[in-house]
Amino acid sequence: MYRIVIVGGGIAGLAAAWELVSSAPDVEVTILEQTDRVGGKLRREEVGGHLVDVGAEAMLALRPEARHLIEEIGAGADLVTPATVAASVYSYGALHPMPPRSMMGIPQQPGDAAGILSDAEVARLAAPEPLPPLESDASVGDYVAAVLGDAVVDRLVEPLLGGVYAGQARKLSLAATMPQLYARAVAGEPPVAYGTQKHEATSPGPKPPPATPDSEKLSAQSPSPFIGLRGGVGRLPEIVADAVRERGVQIRIGVTVRGIAPQPAGGWGVGGGGG
Repeated sequence: MYRIVIVGGGIAGLAAAWELVSSAPDVEVTILEQTDRVGGKLRREEVGGHLVDVGAEAMLALRPEARHLIEEIGAGADLVTPATVAASVYSYGALHPMPPRSMMGIPQQPGDAAGILSDAEVARLAAPEPLPPLESDASVGDYVAAVLGDAVVDRLVEPLLGGVYAGQARKLSLAATMPQLYARAVAGEPPVAYGTQKHEATSPGPKPPPATPDSEKLSAQSPSPFIGLRGGVGRLPEIVADAVRERGVQIRIGVTVRGIAPQPAGGWGVGGGGG
């Protein structure tokens, strides 16, 4: 029997507990959380008699980890796609609709970016620069700029990706934030195959790789790049906490961990204070 202590009851600690009890049900897991509740940055507060998110409000549908966790604990029916008014981008002195079905700002058709981009920038977008297969990770901004031009990064990718990750596109990992685009880059393929769809459908030769179940489910159920949870994303740590408690995990709140030290008899000891 192993005893495992997880320091911190945010969503990372809760997800780690779930993975442990799912893969090794004979382990004894305890979560120690310093504050008066689990969840960390994901939480809800009452506003006007309603519980609303005061942390993250949505999750990226392109990243499957959170969706898989929700489905594994039996709450898949509570996944929802946000319904919002169309987003706009202010460019060249006017508001323009965000191109439909864009991949984190990269349009599916070059003409969809007209107005946001100048005619010359649209033409640059329509002619992706061929690059050799990517051998290691790169920043989203640097890669997209090299292939599609700086304007696509500055006026389309940056407003979306930078807002989601609260960072700059030229400092964000392509592999971590846009895994689908990273996979195409590693294969030496452009972000979008402009003008080749009909040709690919009728011409002989290698076919593109089949869609994975995840990608099929995403395209069928979640056209939005975001997904949410009924009741708010702040509900996620609450339902994961309930799920791990059912598997025997102990969650102790109000406990501050001040040190971790090896023990003479083996293992590690956790020192702190509180409950």
